[in-house]
Formats: sequence, structure tokens, C-alpha cells
Amino acid sequence: MRRILIAFGLIWLFVWSVVGFYLGAQHLPHIEEMETLAEDGNLVDFWSTMTAWKSSASIHSHALGFACILILVALVLPDMRFSDRTKKILGVLLMLGVLLSGIFAWFLFMPLVLVGELLVVAMILMSFIGVMRGKTSS
Repeated sequence: MRRILIAFGLIWLFVWSVVGFYLGAQHLPHIEEMETLAEDGNLVDFWSTMTAWKSSASIHSHALGFACILILVALVLPDMRFSDRTKKILGVLLMLGVLLSGIFAWFLFMPLVLVGELLVVAMILMSFIGVMRGKTSS
């Protein structure tokens, strides 16, 4: 499970880095559009454009952070005092939560984003508990 979590985390970092290139390419057009809207006094569209940009940037940063969490959990997996089965379940649920959160946030489908983020938070808590219990003797 450790190698799978690391590989998945690295792939997730790559995917969302590519999304970051896309967002970066859209940054100057967004700024220009916002300047035009501000000059025209169109504050409704200005704030709508600003909110859309901030939302995309927030989703991007959360997805990158979750990729780092996948890798960190993988690194402490050997120190968790859980059975191998429990560690596998923890890893699968963490990956599922990261997938749900990232994909459905991009499409603004909030019920599955909530499920994904709750899974991520719960698996982080489980990881903490496992590490605090200590390493299983081999």
C-alpha cells in the first residue's frame, strides 16, 4: 500500500501541476478582463470573474495539498500500529477521498466534494491514531 499511495500521490501532483499550467495561461486574460470590467464600472461581472478565478485556484491548491498528504501518509504507514488489512483500507479510502474531492470540486458538484473531504479528514485522523499507537512488532 505504501508504494501505491506514493505513486498515486505523485500522479496526482503531476495531474494538478498540468491543471496549474492551464490556470497560469488563463491568468493574464482574467486580469485584463477584470481591468476592463472595473474601468466600465461593471462590478457584478468583475466580482463574478474574480470569484470564478479564486474558486479554480482554491481547488487547484487543495488538490496539490491532498497529493502531499497521500505521500506523507505513505511515509508514516510503517509506523502505524494497525493490521495490514486496516492499512490497506485506510489507503484506499484516502485515495478515494482525494479523487472525489478533486474531480468533483472542479465540476462544482458539492455533495461528492463533501464526501471526499470527509474521507480525507477521517483518514488523516486514523493515520494520526495509528502513529500514536506505535509501530506493530514484526
